Amino acid sequence: MIGRNKCLNNAKKDIDDEYYTQMVYIEDELKHYKRHFKGKVVYCSCDGPESNFAKYFKREYDNLGLKGLNISNGLDFRSPESVAMLEQSDIVVTNPPYSLFRLFFSQLIQHKKQFLIVGSFTGVTYRAVFLSMQDGVVMIGASGSDKAAFDCPDGKGGFIQKVAPAIWFSTLDSGVPVKYLELTCKYNAKDYPKYDNYDAINVNSVKEIPCDYEGVMGVPITVMRVLNREQFELIGCTEDCGPGLSAGLWFGRSNPNQSVLFGEYTKCNTDVWNGGTTGCMVDGVNIFKRIFIKRRKR
Repeated sequence: MIGRNKCLNNAKKDIDDEYYTQMVYIEDELKHYKRHFKGKVVYCSCDGPESNFAKYFKREYDNLGLKGLNISNGLDFRSPESVAMLEQSDIVVTNPPYSLFRLFFSQLIQHKKQFLIVGSFTGVTYRAVFLSMQDGVVMIGASGSDKAAFDCPDGKGGFIQKVAPAIWFSTLDSGVPVKYLELTCKYNAKDYPKYDNYDAINVNSVKEIPCDYEGVMGVPITVMRVLNREQFELIGCTEDCGPGLSAGLWFGRSNPNQSVLFGEYTKCNTDVWNGGTTGCMVDGVNIFKRIFIKRRKR
């Protein structure tokens, strides 16, 4: 019975992880990157021949001037056969399983591949992803939207449409500029309290970023969709995203011995390391993950 339940649970997990990208979502994003594909080999590494990614590149093969197209045909991206195709390719374009996104992303970084991939928006807080974005290696896609419609198995042999948090992550420049945020709010200590455990003030929403504050601010992770790096410095994020990512703003102590897997810190069962609460707190109340930014002086 235990074995049967395990199989059923795994099957349910596989179904829950199947989000098939709609063609319109692919077309709307890839139209900004066509110049990058000329003479390149593309690898759809989490796709079969019926995938919309595979269909798109087969249809646009000549228009894009592709040199080659590899499709995984259901191979696990970690398998030797898939890794061999990865090494023969220039650009990876796909929608990897969300539950394996950390491993998938780290593999691409490890192999120094260009990519344009779909992931959950919370991926911006994954250690390897955040550090790559902080270094300017990885960018948010051109659309900037944080939701998309997917075709998902209904468990009965058919499909239903689901809207889920999603964003494009890319090492390719879309050519679409990120506009400066128009800031109208003014700082005051009541509306922008300091955290109990971080040397920064709390900002409740992107539109409430004060125009006159010179110090470090903790803002919702959605700021990554609209962050202009000429306007703001990307300082760090909360320690619950990974030890040391707060760039010294946290009043606790990060654990340097945290286990590492493919350059990504493994998930912990607690958000407390060495006696310090890692999530942002205001008056003892825990707040959702924050990105730390600082306005650049003009």
